[in-house]
Amino acid sequence: MTMTNAVCPEKWKYTYGGITCAGILNSWFLKTLAPYTKKEDYVCPTDFSVLEQEAKKVPPGSHGLLVLPYFMGERSPVWDSEARGIFCGLSVNHSRGHMYRAILESLAYAVRHIRETSRIFENASDICIASGGACSCSLWMQILADVLGITIITVSEQAQAPVGDCIIAGVSSGIIPSFDWAEKWCIYEKRYEPNKKNTNFYEPFYEEYKNLYESTSSILHRLSNLSHKTASKS
Repeated sequence: MTMTNAVCPEKWKYTYGGITCAGILNSWFLKTLAPYTKKEDYVCPTDFSVLEQEAKKVPPGSHGLLVLPYFMGERSPVWDSEARGIFCGLSVNHSRGHMYRAILESLAYAVRHIRETSRIFENASDICIASGGACSCSLWMQILADVLGITIITVSEQAQAPVGDCIIAGVSSGIIPSFDWAEKWCIYEKRYEPNKKNTNFYEPFYEEYKNLYESTSSILHRLSNLSHKTASKS
């Protein structure tokens, strides 16, 4: 998707790929499949730090568990509103830690899929600046670096869009002298270098990730049609 740039709409544009399910998929998993955690002799609510620690114990590839993260359809690069989510290869040997890590890996595959599909990214830098709530999960950022094979740098401020709105409003009103001030407000926090061994290990998993959608899309479309028919009769 290409849109005009807010700073200089007459000359500048920016292109991006949108993933429909990202953080909301993690929230769905926590609330629906892992809301509580047993600790010794008591049970407490689960938070993302607990899931991250469990997922860290699982090796790359999640012991053969692969997720298609299209739980709300998908935008880039398949553009399919009837695409749906899949846990492929699930067995009784998998734990919720496996499932959560597989979700994180699938979202990294989705980013790579966009990056490799659009020609605009052919000469992209091997360094990516990441922002938002995902940056609080160090495991997710490392997986992203490993799957893409690039360096990921996070920033301390997670709410980037509101900050951008404030800068635009400040420059427009004269409170802020120029857009160059954005650099003063940006503080780089952590740097994640790709592990080459993991990058190579993820390669066949990424290929199967792409194959999974191609192999199941027709089934998912038929299931969607069946569900629409069922809903219309109820």
